[in-house]
Amino acid sequence: MEFEAKMKDRMSDQVGRWKGKWKEKGNEAKPRWIDPEVWKGLVSFWMDPKSERKSLNSRNVRYHDPEGLGIHKHRSGQTSYKARARKRVS
Repeated sequence: MEFEAKMKDRMSDQVGRWKGKWKEKGNEAKPRWIDPEVWKGLVSFWMDPKSERKSLNSRNVRYHDPEGLGIHKHRSGQTSYKARARKRVS
């Protein structure tokens, strides 16, 4: 299970790097070893407007800095640190 979790994390990073290279170079960015049909599927997914909106929305949420204190790093599940702090004070 640990191995699979690490692979999912690493593959996600790798696919993100491929997408960045694809935006710069187009199909020339395709790794030699990847199946052409898999690459075509990735490109199709990246070009889908719905996928792009979701990507931009997620990026904006990750880099949101409402209080000017830097980007919040949530490590408390679905409950924000702010909500946990309010609960402790109550």
